[in-house]
Amino acid sequence: MTEPSKISPKPASDESLSHLYHMSTTAGVGAQEYVAINTFAVLAVILGLASTLLLMGWDNLTLFFVLLVVPLAGIISALIALVQIRGSNGTQAGIGWASVGVLLALLLVGSVGWHHVQYQKVVQQEQKVIGALVAQFATDLQTKDYAAARGLFTAEFQHDWPLPKFTSQVTNVLNNERLGKMVSVRMGERLAMLEGSSSKRAAGQIFIDFEKQKDAPIIVQYEKVDDAWRMASCDLWPAPRAAGGADEHGHAH
Repeated sequence: MTEPSKISPKPASDESLSHLYHMSTTAGVGAQEYVAINTFAVLAVILGLASTLLLMGWDNLTLFFVLLVVPLAGIISALIALVQIRGSNGTQAGIGWASVGVLLALLLVGSVGWHHVQYQKVVQQEQKVIGALVAQFATDLQTKDYAAARGLFTAEFQHDWPLPKFTSQVTNVLNNERLGKMVSVRMGERLAMLEGSSSKRAAGQIFIDFEKQKDAPIIVQYEKVDDAWRMASCDLWPAPRAAGGADEHGHAH
C-alpha cells in the first residue's frame, strides 16, 4: 500500500513578504471613517481670527506691538500643525485649517502694520513743518517782533490775546530778573498727534534757555488750520479766565 504523498507548502518569496510588510504599515488607514483634525491647526485658525484684536491698535502703536503676540502665536501653531500632519502618515488632517490661520494672521499684521508705517511717515512730515513753526516763533521772540509771533497762533488765541496784552505778557516773562534774558528756544523731540477731532491737532513741548535757567519746559498745542499749522495755546499765555473767576475748564480760582 502506497503512502499518500505529502505536499510541502511553497515557501513565500521575499517579494511577497515585502509586499505584506509595506501594506501593514498603512493597513486600515484608507478604511478609516474619521481622520483627526490636528489640534494645533484648529488653534491656528482660532488665533488667526483673534488677530482681529490688532485693529484695537490701529491708532496706538504701543498697543499694536503688545497685541502682536496673538498672530505670532497663530503662525507658530500653524507651523507646528504642518509638521505634525506631515509626520502622521495620513492619520491627521488640517493643512487647510493651518493655512487659513496663517493667512488671517499675516493679513491683519500686514494691514495694520502698513497703516502704522504710513502714519509715521505723515507724523515725521508734520513734525518738520511744526519744527519750522517753532523756529520762526523763536526768531520772532528774539527779535522782539511780537506782532509776528502772535500771528503764528490761531484766530481764537489772537482773539483772547490782543497784541497789547500779548506783548505785556511775553515781556514780563522774558524780562524776569530771576531767569535772566532768553537765550534760545527749541522744540522738544516728542510730539503727540491728537486724532479723532474735526481738525488735526498736536501737542508737545518747547524748551526755553534763559541765562539763569536752562531747559525751561513750555507745553504747546498746535492746530492745523487751512492746511497750515498754527500754535493754539502756550503756557506762556495761560488760558483766559471766564466770568466768575473760573478758567475755560470750569475750575474756580
